[in-house]
Amino acid sequence: MINEKIKEARTAKGMTQQQLADQVHVVRQTVSKWEKGISLPDASNIQDLCSVLGVTSSWILETGENSDSNREAKRILEEMKKKEEEQKKASRIRAWMIFLAMLSFIACLSLQNILPKPVIIILAMLLAAAALILLLKNQALLTDGQPNVFIQRITLSNIVLLLLLGGIVLLESLNVIHISKNTQEIMTVILVSFLIGVLGLVSPKLPFNRHTGLRLPWTVTDEQTWNLAHRIIGWISIPMLFFYLSALLIFQNVGAVSIWTILVWIAIPSFFSLIFYIRKYRSNSN
Repeated sequence: MINEKIKEARTAKGMTQQQLADQVHVVRQTVSKWEKGISLPDASNIQDLCSVLGVTSSWILETGENSDSNREAKRILEEMKKKEEEQKKASRIRAWMIFLAMLSFIACLSLQNILPKPVIIILAMLLAAAALILLLKNQALLTDGQPNVFIQRITLSNIVLLLLLGGIVLLESLNVIHISKNTQEIMTVILVSFLIGVLGLVSPKLPFNRHTGLRLPWTVTDEQTWNLAHRIIGWISIPMLFFYLSALLIFQNVGAVSIWTILVWIAIPSFFSLIFYIRKYRSNSN
Protein backbone atom coordinates (compact mmCIF):
# COMPACT_ATOMS: atom_id res chain seq x y z
CA MET A 1 0.00 0.00 0.00
CA ILE A 2 1.18 3.52 -0.77
CA ASN A 3 0.51 4.75 2.77
CA GLU A 4 2.64 1.98 4.28
CA LYS A 5 5.53 2.71 1.91
CA ILE A 6 5.49 6.41 2.75
CA LYS A 7 5.64 5.59 6.46
CA GLU A 8 8.31 2.94 5.91
CA ALA A 9 10.54 5.30 3.93
CA ARG A 10 10.03 8.16 6.40
CA THR A 11 10.88 5.93 9.36
CA ALA A 12 13.96 4.57 7.59
CA LYS A 13 15.12 8.18 7.13
CA GLY A 14 14.57 8.88 10.82
CA MET A 15 12.23 11.77 10.05
CA THR A 16 9.14 12.92 11.92
CA GLN A 17 5.91 13.66 10.10
CA GLN A 18 6.52 17.38 10.70
CA GLN A 19 10.02 17.25 9.21
CA LEU A 20 8.73 15.44 6.12
CA ALA A 21 5.82 17.89 5.80
CA ASP A 22 8.21 20.86 5.90
CA GLN A 23 10.36 19.45 3.11
CA VAL A 24 7.46 18.57 0.77
CA HIS A 25 5.68 21.88 1.51
CA VAL A 26 2.52 20.53 3.16
CA VAL A 27 1.16 20.57 6.72
CA ARG A 28 1.79 17.69 9.14
CA GLN A 29 -1.87 16.65 9.05
CA THR A 30 -1.54 15.95 5.31
CA VAL A 31 1.36 13.54 5.89
CA SER A 32 -0.66 11.87 8.64
CA LYS A 33 -3.59 11.37 6.23
CA TRP A 34 -1.26 9.89 3.62
CA GLU A 35 0.17 7.40 6.11
CA LYS A 36 -3.28 6.43 7.39
CA GLY A 37 -4.56 5.90 3.85
CA ILE A 38 -7.22 8.59 4.22
CA SER A 39 -5.89 10.43 1.18
CA LEU A 40 -3.16 10.02 -1.44
CA PRO A 41 -0.43 12.47 -2.50
CA ASP A 42 -0.79 13.98 -5.95
CA ALA A 43 1.81 13.82 -8.72
CA SER A 44 3.84 16.83 -7.52
CA ASN A 45 3.78 15.53 -3.93
CA ILE A 46 5.04 12.13 -5.10
CA GLN A 47 7.99 13.78 -6.83
CA ASP A 48 8.86 15.72 -3.67
CA LEU A 49 8.45 12.61 -1.50
CA CYS A 50 10.75 10.57 -3.72
CA SER A 51 13.37 13.32 -3.67
CA VAL A 52 13.26 13.77 0.11
CA LEU A 53 12.96 10.08 1.06
CA GLY A 54 15.44 8.82 -1.54
CA VAL A 55 13.07 6.35 -3.21
CA THR A 56 11.71 5.95 -6.74
CA SER A 57 8.18 6.76 -7.85
CA SER A 58 7.73 3.22 -9.19
CA TRP A 59 8.56 1.77 -5.75
CA ILE A 60 6.30 4.08 -3.81
CA LEU A 61 3.36 3.64 -6.20
CA GLU A 62 3.67 -0.09 -6.87
CA THR A 63 0.86 -1.69 -4.82
CA GLY A 64 0.86 -5.15 -6.43
CA GLU A 65 -2.89 -5.52 -6.09
CA ASN A 66 -5.94 -5.01 -8.26
CA SER A 67 -7.74 -2.43 -6.14
CA ASP A 68 -8.87 1.15 -6.04
CA SER A 69 -5.49 2.00 -4.57
CA ASN A 70 -3.73 0.38 -7.53
CA ARG A 71 -5.91 2.23 -10.04
CA GLU A 72 -5.22 5.49 -8.22
CA ALA A 73 -1.49 4.75 -8.31
CA LYS A 74 -1.67 4.25 -12.08
CA ARG A 75 -3.53 7.55 -12.44
CA ILE A 76 -0.83 9.32 -10.41
CA LEU A 77 1.89 7.75 -12.58
CA GLU A 78 0.15 9.04 -15.71
CA GLU A 79 -0.05 12.51 -14.12
CA MET A 80 3.65 12.33 -13.29
CA LYS A 81 4.52 11.46 -16.90
CA LYS A 82 2.45 14.40 -18.10
CA LYS A 83 4.11 16.65 -15.52
CA GLU A 84 7.56 15.49 -16.64
CA GLU A 85 6.71 16.45 -20.23
CA GLU A 86 5.52 19.85 -19.05
CA GLN A 87 8.73 20.32 -17.06
CA LYS A 88 10.82 19.50 -20.14
CA LYS A 89 8.87 22.07 -22.14
CA ALA A 90 9.25 24.61 -19.33
CA SER A 91 13.02 23.97 -19.27
CA ARG A 92 13.24 24.68 -23.01
CA ILE A 93 11.32 27.93 -22.56
CA ARG A 94 13.57 28.94 -19.64
CA ALA A 95 16.62 28.24 -21.81
CA TRP A 96 15.23 30.47 -24.58
CA MET A 97 14.46 33.25 -22.09
CA ILE A 98 18.00 33.13 -20.70
CA PHE A 99 19.44 33.01 -24.23
CA LEU A 100 17.43 36.06 -25.35
CA ALA A 101 18.34 38.04 -22.22
CA MET A 102 22.05 37.22 -22.62
CA LEU A 103 21.91 38.02 -26.32
CA SER A 104 20.42 41.42 -25.51
CA PHE A 105 23.27 42.10 -23.06
CA ILE A 106 25.94 40.88 -25.49
CA ALA A 107 24.49 43.00 -28.29
CA CYS A 108 24.86 46.14 -26.17
CA LEU A 109 28.50 45.33 -25.36
CA SER A 110 29.87 43.88 -28.58
CA LEU A 111 28.12 45.79 -31.37
CA GLN A 112 28.95 49.35 -30.29
CA ASN A 113 31.65 49.80 -32.91
CA ILE A 114 29.84 47.82 -35.62
CA LEU A 115 26.25 49.06 -35.76
CA PRO A 116 24.75 52.51 -35.20
CA LYS A 117 23.61 53.14 -31.63
CA PRO A 118 19.87 53.36 -32.53
CA VAL A 119 20.04 49.93 -34.21
CA ILE A 120 21.71 48.41 -31.14
CA ILE A 121 19.05 49.91 -28.86
CA ILE A 122 16.21 48.57 -31.02
CA LEU A 123 17.83 45.12 -31.19
CA ALA A 124 18.39 44.96 -27.41
CA MET A 125 14.81 46.12 -26.73
CA LEU A 126 13.33 43.51 -29.06
CA LEU A 127 15.38 40.67 -27.56
CA ALA A 128 14.54 41.64 -23.97
CA ALA A 129 10.86 42.14 -24.84
CA ALA A 130 10.79 38.72 -26.53
CA ALA A 131 12.06 37.08 -23.31
CA LEU A 132 9.35 38.85 -21.27
CA ILE A 133 6.63 37.92 -23.77
CA LEU A 134 7.73 34.27 -23.55
CA LEU A 135 7.27 34.48 -19.78
CA LEU A 136 3.87 36.14 -20.14
CA LYS A 137 2.54 33.61 -22.66
CA ASN A 138 3.81 30.57 -20.74
CA GLN A 139 3.29 31.82 -17.20
CA ALA A 140 1.02 28.96 -16.08
CA LEU A 141 3.46 26.34 -17.38
CA LEU A 142 6.52 28.04 -15.89
CA THR A 143 4.92 28.56 -12.47
CA ASP A 144 3.36 25.07 -12.21
CA GLY A 145 -0.14 26.41 -11.76
CA GLN A 146 -2.94 28.59 -13.02
CA PRO A 147 -2.13 32.03 -14.46
CA ASN A 148 -1.59 34.48 -11.60
CA VAL A 149 -2.90 38.02 -12.03
CA PHE A 150 -0.03 39.59 -10.08
CA ILE A 151 2.67 37.87 -12.15
CA GLN A 152 0.84 38.86 -15.32
CA ARG A 153 0.61 42.50 -14.24
CA ILE A 154 4.26 42.66 -13.21
CA THR A 155 5.37 41.09 -16.50
CA LEU A 156 3.20 43.49 -18.51
CA SER A 157 4.55 46.39 -16.46
CA ASN A 158 8.11 45.24 -17.21
CA ILE A 159 7.36 45.13 -20.94
CA VAL A 160 5.78 48.61 -20.92
CA LEU A 161 8.64 50.01 -18.80
CA LEU A 162 11.24 48.43 -21.08
CA LEU A 163 9.65 49.88 -24.21
CA LEU A 164 9.17 53.28 -22.58
CA LEU A 165 12.76 53.61 -21.35
CA GLY A 166 14.15 52.09 -24.53
CA GLY A 167 12.06 54.51 -26.60
CA ILE A 168 13.38 57.49 -24.65
CA VAL A 169 16.99 56.34 -25.09
CA LEU A 170 16.35 55.69 -28.78
CA LEU A 171 14.84 59.14 -29.37
CA GLU A 172 17.77 60.77 -27.58
CA SER A 173 20.28 58.80 -29.66
CA LEU A 174 18.52 60.06 -32.80
CA ASN A 175 18.69 63.65 -31.46
CA VAL A 176 14.89 63.86 -31.55
CA ILE A 177 14.82 64.85 -27.88
CA HIS A 178 17.43 66.07 -25.42
CA ILE A 179 17.26 65.05 -21.77
CA SER A 180 19.11 67.31 -19.36
CA LYS A 181 20.92 65.97 -16.31
CA ASN A 182 18.24 67.42 -14.04
CA THR A 183 15.51 65.63 -16.01
CA GLN A 184 17.47 62.38 -15.88
CA GLU A 185 17.69 62.65 -12.08
CA ILE A 186 13.95 63.34 -11.78
CA MET A 187 13.20 60.32 -13.98
CA THR A 188 15.52 58.17 -11.83
CA VAL A 189 13.76 59.22 -8.62
CA ILE A 190 10.33 58.51 -10.14
CA LEU A 191 11.45 55.11 -11.44
CA VAL A 192 13.05 53.96 -8.17
CA SER A 193 10.11 55.22 -6.12
CA PHE A 194 7.70 53.42 -8.45
CA LEU A 195 9.64 50.15 -8.23
CA ILE A 196 9.90 50.18 -4.43
CA GLY A 197 6.31 51.29 -3.88
CA VAL A 198 4.55 49.03 -6.40
CA LEU A 199 6.68 45.94 -5.86
CA GLY A 200 6.29 46.41 -2.12
CA LEU A 201 2.51 46.20 -2.53
CA VAL A 202 2.42 43.13 -4.79
CA SER A 203 5.38 41.11 -3.43
CA PRO A 204 3.51 39.49 -0.50
CA LYS A 205 0.88 38.26 -2.99
CA LEU A 206 3.31 36.65 -5.43
CA PRO A 207 2.99 32.84 -5.52
CA PHE A 208 6.00 30.58 -5.23
CA ASN A 209 7.74 30.55 -8.65
CA ARG A 210 11.17 30.77 -10.26
CA HIS A 211 10.66 33.67 -12.63
CA THR A 212 9.10 36.72 -10.99
CA GLY A 213 10.17 37.97 -7.59
CA LEU A 214 13.23 37.75 -5.34
CA ARG A 215 14.91 34.80 -7.05
CA LEU A 216 17.72 33.54 -4.86
CA PRO A 217 19.02 29.97 -4.43
CA TRP A 218 17.26 29.64 -1.07
CA THR A 219 14.00 31.38 -1.97
CA VAL A 220 13.33 29.34 -5.13
CA THR A 221 14.14 26.12 -3.24
CA ASP A 222 11.72 26.45 -0.34
CA GLU A 223 8.19 27.90 -0.45
CA GLN A 224 8.18 29.04 3.19
CA THR A 225 11.45 30.90 2.65
CA TRP A 226 10.00 32.47 -0.52
CA ASN A 227 6.89 33.64 1.35
CA LEU A 228 8.93 35.10 4.20
CA ALA A 229 11.26 37.01 1.85
CA HIS A 230 8.35 38.59 -0.01
CA ARG A 231 6.47 39.45 3.17
CA ILE A 232 9.60 41.27 4.37
CA ILE A 233 9.72 43.20 1.07
CA GLY A 234 6.13 44.25 1.72
CA TRP A 235 6.92 45.32 5.30
CA ILE A 236 9.99 47.42 4.49
CA SER A 237 9.02 49.01 1.17
CA ILE A 238 7.16 52.07 2.49
CA PRO A 239 9.83 52.82 5.17
CA MET A 240 12.52 52.37 2.48
CA LEU A 241 10.65 54.78 0.21
CA PHE A 242 10.66 57.47 2.90
CA PHE A 243 14.32 56.69 3.67
CA TYR A 244 15.16 57.10 -0.03
CA LEU A 245 13.43 60.47 -0.35
CA SER A 246 14.99 61.70 2.92
CA ALA A 247 18.46 60.60 1.83
CA LEU A 248 18.06 62.54 -1.42
CA LEU A 249 17.38 65.73 0.54
CA ILE A 250 20.51 65.17 2.65
CA PHE A 251 23.08 63.93 0.14
CA GLN A 252 21.67 65.28 -3.17
CA ASN A 253 23.49 62.59 -5.14
CA VAL A 254 20.69 60.84 -7.00
CA GLY A 255 22.81 58.11 -8.59
CA ALA A 256 24.60 56.95 -5.44
CA VAL A 257 21.54 57.22 -3.19
CA SER A 258 19.38 55.30 -5.68
CA ILE A 259 21.90 52.47 -6.02
CA TRP A 260 22.44 52.13 -2.26
CA THR A 261 18.72 52.25 -1.53
CA ILE A 262 17.97 49.45 -3.98
CA LEU A 263 20.88 47.37 -2.64
CA VAL A 264 19.69 47.74 0.96
CA TRP A 265 16.08 47.10 -0.07
CA ILE A 266 17.12 43.79 -1.65
CA ALA A 267 19.73 42.88 0.99
CA ILE A 268 17.36 42.99 3.99
CA PRO A 269 14.90 40.30 2.81
CA SER A 270 17.77 38.32 1.27
CA PHE A 271 19.67 38.18 4.57
CA PHE A 272 16.74 37.35 6.85
CA SER A 273 15.29 34.75 4.47
CA LEU A 274 18.73 33.08 4.28
CA ILE A 275 18.92 32.93 8.09
CA PHE A 276 15.42 31.41 8.18
CA TYR A 277 16.34 28.86 5.50
CA ILE A 278 19.55 27.76 7.27
CA ARG A 279 17.82 27.43 10.65
CA LYS A 280 14.91 25.49 9.14
CA TYR A 281 17.08 22.87 7.47
CA ARG A 282 19.44 22.58 10.39
CA SER A 283 16.48 21.79 12.65
CA ASN A 284 15.15 19.28 10.09
CA SER A 285 18.52 17.53 9.83
CA ASN A 286 18.65 17.20 13.63
